[in-house]
Amino acid sequence: TLGGSVQDGDLALIAAPLDALGINYYTPTRIQAPTSEGLPCEEAPIEGYRRTAFGWPVVPDGLRELLVGLKERYPALPPVYLTENGCSVDDVVTADGTV
Repeated sequence: TLGGSVQDGDLALIAAPLDALGINYYTPTRIQAPTSEGLPCEEAPIEGYRRTAFGWPVVPDGLRELLVGLKERYPALPPVYLTENGCSVDDVVTADGTV
């Protein structure tokens, strides 16, 4: 049902071994069974954590759990690089000009 977006040779190309895996990580997502018809799951709130300026929960163990889980599930992973991570906050400039 990809509407012809997979072209001849695409599957062979994407089946090639990875040289490296880059991870962009900002926040975890919790999913649950759907409360209505349609999608097979839906996002569930993660309570009890500080929030970024975007409203995302800041879960300190989330990145560790992701990396440990990847290593356990895929022990033959190529080198893993954290290519992006962090959180957004509303910066405030103080009277002396520092943030």
